[in-house]
Amino acid sequence: MITAVDTSALLSIFKAEDEAEKWLSILVSRAALGQLVICNVVAAELSSIAGDAAGLEIALAKLQIKLLPSTWPTCHLAGHVFNNYRKRGGKREHLVPDFLIAAHATLQADALVTADRGYLRAFFPRLKLLGLA
Repeated sequence: MITAVDTSALLSIFKAEDEAEKWLSILVSRAALGQLVICNVVAAELSSIAGDAAGLEIALAKLQIKLLPSTWPTCHLAGHVFNNYRKRGGKREHLVPDFLIAAHATLQADALVTADRGYLRAFFPRLKLLGLA
């Protein structure tokens, strides 16, 4: 079983926010079931707060998280779903990277650990979302 991890959960952990322990608990239980992965977008978003690439890679390795690059079908799905979102009147509040994270989890993983902001369930109904209850 492969579990994708969104930036929201990892930022909470790395910034030692109040809910960091709950996110860690979810990651530990999912790691026991299989591989934890992030896509390129999450890696880039995390890099914005990381001191250097090597340090980020080490921090992710401690959490047993690996980079699983997005495939062409994943990129196509993200663009297609984003286009539908915009056609339905979706504002630019959500951008292609948000959709790429969800498409990556849909096609290349079995679930996504995330702080769902509502639109994921609407536009990726097959995606299993795992978050704080």
